[in-house]
Amino acid sequence: MRTPDTYPMPLFVSLDVTDLATSQRWYEAIGFKTVFALVDPAGVLVLAHMRWIRYADVLLRPATGLEGTKGLGLTLNFMVEHDIDALAAHAKSVGALVHKDVGDRPWNARDFT
Repeated sequence: MRTPDTYPMPLFVSLDVTDLATSQRWYEAIGFKTVFALVDPAGVLVLAHMRWIRYADVLLRPATGLEGTKGLGLTLNFMVEHDIDALAAHAKSVGALVHKDVGDRPWNARDFT
């Protein structure tokens, strides 16, 4: 059954994460909303569908059988239509590790990593 928050997605990212509940809380802390969360019969979170804005969704899944360094070669970019400096400060305040502070970039963007 489709709810008002679901619609055909032209593209979305699925991320396999080692701690699903912590990842869900982190995405919520930086402004994502949980569209759908699936829990197993024991009440354990097994899937979280997160949304930044329309057509900017991330599906969080538990990582299974993945060894070694995670996240190499993967970058997720999100357009921010509000104060990016405030978002970066908020991300830091909830424990995000910021690798590159907010700044104007030569490719006509103001961003942080």
